[in-house]
Order: sequence, then C-alpha cells, then structure tokens
Amino acid sequence: MVRSVILIAAAIQLSQPGMSAKQAKGYATVVQQEAKKRHFDPFSLVAIIHFESWWKSNAISPSGEDYGLSQIRMRFVGACRKDADPVNNPSKACKAVKASLLSPIYNIRYASAHITRSRAFCRKKVGRATYHGWLAAWQGSHKRGKWCRKNKHTTLRIKYRGKLVKLANQGRLKLRNKAKPKKKRVAKRRPKR
Repeated sequence: MVRSVILIAAAIQLSQPGMSAKQAKGYATVVQQEAKKRHFDPFSLVAIIHFESWWKSNAISPSGEDYGLSQIRMRFVGACRKDADPVNNPSKACKAVKASLLSPIYNIRYASAHITRSRAFCRKKVGRATYHGWLAAWQGSHKRGKWCRKNKHTTLRIKYRGKLVKLANQGRLKLRNKAKPKKKRVAKRRPKR
C-alpha cells in the first residue's frame, strides 16, 4: 500500500509528538521507500516502532539485547551472532553492529527486511502471511511453538495500526510544523485522610 510521506510523517508525530516535522519526514521517506520495495503498509512499521521505542532512535532495552527504533535483537545480527556473550562481552565487530542498529535509517531498513523474513517464515510454516501472523513471527512467537498466531502483543500493534488507518481515512492525520512541547509530569499527591 502506498501512503504519502506527509501522511506517514503525521502518523510518526502522533506516536512521538515532540518530533519535528523535518525529522518525521526524514523517517517517513525511508519507511515509504521500504514499504514500497517490500510490499507492506507503512503504518504497520509505524505501529511496530510506536510500541518498541516511541520513535527514540537511541533506545536500548533494559536487558541490553534490543537496539534502536524497532528494538532489533542484536544477538541475531551480523557479527553479534558469533559472540558468546554479546551483551556483556561484545567483540569489536559486534560493537559496530550495535552502533549501526542505533542509526535510525539502518534500523528502519533492517526492520523492513525483518518484516519480509517474517512473512516468508509464516508462508513456509502455516501457508499464509497475514498481518497478525507475520507480526507474531516478528516478535519471536514461533520460538514458543505458536507459529504465526495472534497474541496480546500483536493485538496492541494491530489496533494501533487500525487507529492510524481510521484517522487517515477521516482526514484527521495532520503533520505539525512545530513539535508539541513535552508535557511536564507532575506527581499526583495522595489526599490526606
């Protein structure tokens, strides 16, 4: 499905309101290119990244395993595959892999390739590659013997993508030229008894 860069950028800003229009358009351009090349709805990747990192390119999971916008599990990428302990004792080559996964453009491209691999995996295992199926494969559900089946994590992403589609169809997804200022969080006080 082809969606405009402006529409994809607006969806990204909905996920990360503090992002500038220029940065959102930069990411959206790459998402659009990859979606066209690999035949998927760009809102699918926007939804994945929304839940993985909220569009924070320097995101690293608390376990130290997952890197970048789409939280790619680095131990399965390139030189990190060969390391006995890529989290705590990475080789020089694995450190380079980790750095590349923190590059937003590389991460988006790698995530897009991973979508293609997940769809192929589902076609091989269950004979079809539905959105919820390949999304489950993306998340590693196949490792638990649940070949390409929807689960609570895929449902969240599916609903968010659906929200983006609905807003786009209603003409309510708009790119903001200025990022929304970040809200200050104020701790709520308990009422005295």
